[in-house]
Amino acid sequence: MRLICGIPAANTKALQCLRSRFISRRTTYGTEADFFNGATDADLMTLSTISIFRAYPELERENLNRDNLSSQLMSFLEMERFWEAHEIMEIPWKKCKDKSPIHGFIRILVSQVKWQMRQEELYDSVLEDGVSEIQKSMKLGIEDIVTVKEYPVKFRERFLKEIIRIAEANI
Repeated sequence: MRLICGIPAANTKALQCLRSRFISRRTTYGTEADFFNGATDADLMTLSTISIFRAYPELERENLNRDNLSSQLMSFLEMERFWEAHEIMEIPWKKCKDKSPIHGFIRILVSQVKWQMRQEELYDSVLEDGVSEIQKSMKLGIEDIVTVKEYPVKFRERFLKEIIRIAEANI
C-alpha cells in the first residue's frame, strides 16, 4: 500500500518541506508526496494536521490480464496516477508487433508525470512526441486523441477504447 499526502497549494511552508524531503508531484487538487521508508512518526503527525491522506494500492503487474487491464488503467487515469498507468501499458507494449500506438500513449502518460514533477521544459516535448507517434501510426488528428491537451490530458473515449483493445490483444 502506498500512502500519499495531499497538500493544498496555499500551504507553501508544507510544500517546501515536502519537495525537499520526499518524492512529490503536483495534481489538480494540490501536491502529493509519497512516503516509503523516509517518513518519521513526527513527519506524519505534522503533515496529518495540514493535509489529506490517501492510500492507493500498489500496481500488481503479475495479476494484470485482459479482464482487468481496462479497469486498472481507467482507475489510475481518473486518480491522476500517470506513472502507474504508464507501467500498466508497458506490459502489452513489450509484446506488440506494432509498438507505435501504445508507445505514443505511454509518452503522453510520461508527459503528465513530467508536469507533476515540475519539469515543464520536458512536458511539452514529450507530449508532442507521443501525440505525433499516435498520429502517424493510427492516422488520427490531435482532436481524435484528446479533448484537453494540457494537464491533465483528457483522452477521447473512442481513442482509449482502441488503445485498450490493442493492449488487451497483446497481454
